[in-house]
Amino acid sequence: MKQTAAYRAALAAVILLGLLIVIALGALVVGSIMRAGGRPHDSGASGAVQLVLAPDMNIVSADVSGDRLALRLHGPAGDEIDIIDTGTGRLVAKVRTAAPPRR
Repeated sequence: MKQTAAYRAALAAVILLGLLIVIALGALVVGSIMRAGGRPHDSGASGAVQLVLAPDMNIVSADVSGDRLALRLHGPAGDEIDIIDTGTGRLVAKVRTAAPPRR
């Protein structure tokens, strides 16, 4: 069987594409292993988080969505919503409203 230039080019393309598939599968496996070995998602058993509220500030409600805790607070200075990351205990966002005007 005579090997022409077209046959050799097609063979090289098949080998190259086969190698690319093997590399892509390897990257997929490595990525899956790295993602699985990432930050453990525990229920906060690693330690307590202390949240200090302003004087006369009361917790109205608390809601959990995913890994976020939303605290609705009410006080004489106005209302506030604190959003906390449950995995780290870090304050993610704080939304405040102004106190109602005095009459």
